[in-house]
Amino acid sequence: MSELLRKFISPMRDWQSQAGLIVIPRVPLSDREFWRHLAGGYYRHLCPEVVIPRSTWAELPGWQRDEVRIQAVGMSADKAVLVGRSAARVHGLPVPGRDEVVELNLPGKNLRPPRKQWAAGVRYWSGYLPAEQMTVVNGLRVTTIHRTLLDLARHQGMTDAIVACDAALSMPDVSREFVAGRLAALGPVPGIRKLRRVLELADDRSESPLESWARAQIITADLPELRSLEVQVPVLGGKFRIDQVLNGGIAIELHGDIKYDDVTTGTRAIDQMKSDRERERKIQNEGYTMLHAGYPDLVTQRDGEPVFLGKVRAALRAWEQRAA
Repeated sequence: MSELLRKFISPMRDWQSQAGLIVIPRVPLSDREFWRHLAGGYYRHLCPEVVIPRSTWAELPGWQRDEVRIQAVGMSADKAVLVGRSAARVHGLPVPGRDEVVELNLPGKNLRPPRKQWAAGVRYWSGYLPAEQMTVVNGLRVTTIHRTLLDLARHQGMTDAIVACDAALSMPDVSREFVAGRLAALGPVPGIRKLRRVLELADDRSESPLESWARAQIITADLPELRSLEVQVPVLGGKFRIDQVLNGGIAIELHGDIKYDDVTTGTRAIDQMKSDRERERKIQNEGYTMLHAGYPDLVTQRDGEPVFLGKVRAALRAWEQRAA
């Protein structure tokens, strides 16, 4: 189990207190200052019943804005439960990309409400949601871990589900056997075959969501030249580890800018860069072809697929020609 990945997994922070979210129906009529500010445009509506100071909203990066909107909708929902990507965020499970909508499902056998009743930026699913597949995390009603993974597999696809499942398997109380047992109890529900396949492909050795996302893109793509994919491969007698190795010789390293922020690694950025270059030189001397990628490569599309996959295709073909 990856201790490094576990550091990324924690429930979504309480944005109500940290960002000053206000539930309008709870504000007394006697609070004249609030009502004056609301009428004057001081606040921004996150959903019809919850607002945030515009100055606070302006300072939040995109992914935090997504979380704030999820919490606002969850706080204001009378019966609906956060599901899919929204539930994953609340649990602290990473999912690739941004969240354009907050996802909800009514409990029990209720059908989703008519679209004209949906608030802006909200989507309802209509799957059967029994009480045992719901839980509460930091005051928000969400689906359980295994139901969340099921909804990701059937609504968002294999890639999102694999990334979240990697992370789930790094949680202290979740194991492959735990998830498999919960799936067996669900019966032949829609999406169950996809989730079983996700569970087969998930790997708790991943050390970051970026690594999981890259691996998920590779194993769900049509790559005829791909013969093998190894993760966390030791080299030079265990002195270094490579994130992923394809066909025994293509070393893939996933990088985030946080590595060079002068804080996270405890090393100055310039010294970290020098160390990384020396490490790469030694790995290349062992016969590996190096392929580097970051978030932009995974999220940016070119010719109908992520830029990262284009790089992988080119590297695999070059390796095949070299071996021929």
